[in-house]
Amino acid sequence: MRGDKLPFRPLHEMTRELVDVAMGEKPADKIIKNGNLVNVNTAEILEGIDVAIYGGRIAIVGDASDSIGPDTEVIDASGHYMCPGFLDAHIHVESSMVTVRNFAKAVLPLGTTGIFMDPHEIANVLGLKRVQMMHEEGADLPLKVFLKIGMLIFQTSLKRAAVSQSFMRIDSAHSLTGRV
Repeated sequence: MRGDKLPFRPLHEMTRELVDVAMGEKPADKIIKNGNLVNVNTAEILEGIDVAIYGGRIAIVGDASDSIGPDTEVIDASGHYMCPGFLDAHIHVESSMVTVRNFAKAVLPLGTTGIFMDPHEIANVLGLKRVQMMHEEGADLPLKVFLKIGMLIFQTSLKRAAVSQSFMRIDSAHSLTGRV
């Protein structure tokens, strides 16, 4: 399960290394070269853009030529488009009438790369055990699944303190990261 180990180091532990890669003082792990970047903020397509990746994180978007080392994997993206994934900030997966895994299969091809799942409906009907099952199901998917606990969960007959304690037990390590 992803909770045992994050797929990459925390940002604060590697910020200096990312800066070194961006400055060309340290080689990137991977560089995607010469792609057409879809800028979703300005509605422009920027041609010939590189993306340098180090430790699973983006170090630079722009000219990454100085960050190529002997062991850097270089991917030629000429003629291809790159764009950021969509993060759905509020979703009730259970309302889609499919599992988290099948939800991921449906939305990933359409550009959704992460969701903030609010499971209040499933919690109110089936309880915290099912919320925990959804949480665990989302752990090993290519879709990034964040668990969001809204106040509507407290509309059930469960006492607020009991619910809070149960969610803390689901995975206390993820209560700080927000990650499933």
